[in-house]
Amino acid sequence: MMKDQAHELKQKMLQPSKNVTVYAVVSGKGGVGKSNITINLGIALNQSGKSVLLIDGDLGMANLDILAGVASRSTLMDFFESGKPIDDILIHYQDGLDILPGGSGMLSLQNSQDEVIKEFITSLIGSGRYDVIMIDAGAGVDAKLISFASVAHEVILVTVPEPTAMADAYSLVKILSVFEIKHRIHLIVNQVSGQKQAQETYERLDKVIGTFLNAKIELLGYVATDMKVRDAVSRQIPFLIAYPVTLASRNITTLCDRMLERNSEFSWSSLGDLVFRFIKVFGA
Repeated sequence: MMKDQAHELKQKMLQPSKNVTVYAVVSGKGGVGKSNITINLGIALNQSGKSVLLIDGDLGMANLDILAGVASRSTLMDFFESGKPIDDILIHYQDGLDILPGGSGMLSLQNSQDEVIKEFITSLIGSGRYDVIMIDAGAGVDAKLISFASVAHEVILVTVPEPTAMADAYSLVKILSVFEIKHRIHLIVNQVSGQKQAQETYERLDKVIGTFLNAKIELLGYVATDMKVRDAVSRQIPFLIAYPVTLASRNITTLCDRMLERNSEFSWSSLGDLVFRFIKVFGA
């Protein structure tokens, strides 16, 4: 049933649709604020007039719905186990912003055969009604993270200015470079004191990547340390909504503006292009 439903959705996706920009948000390790940045960026893009789909691709450790403070009655697990339609799983968070919860306890799926995973990935793309798809692609080196990153127009790498986090970020870029993704990686430095620390963190990481991987990353921006962020997480309200004028929220708005400036560079002609990219990644 799941494969039939995925095939039907794929056929719909191959029809002409609006342009879409896809971002994969990744990190070298957990605990750097990747998911929090993802959901707040999604909200900022939506507030800027974009229709947005947030996909929780951090399978097994999914938490976008928790950060958003919404209860997910169904998750991607229901799609895999019973073929439940994607539209029945989507959380309509606000007008023009949907969340596709990933679910937890999905280790069996992570070891599934390629054909099943291919159908799963294809089904995640959506119906063509979105301007932006943001995938919270997980942390560390994982086969699905690589697949998400391979088909995104832009990979957003989140790190913090700590040696272990930067080392893990470098290791992830090294793996991504094998799949020729190294020229499409843009850095967000989280939990910094300000622009200076973000720039220094970027320059150190970029220097190592350039020296040993012959690659280059670009600094998209930063999010400063802000106690309001922790408070918002505890309240399960995205900080851009809870505290729209706090420092971290202003940083998110700046990041959103920069993403919109770049948007036209990364637009595909249709979601069908993404389907073929996914199939190419996983094989025929």
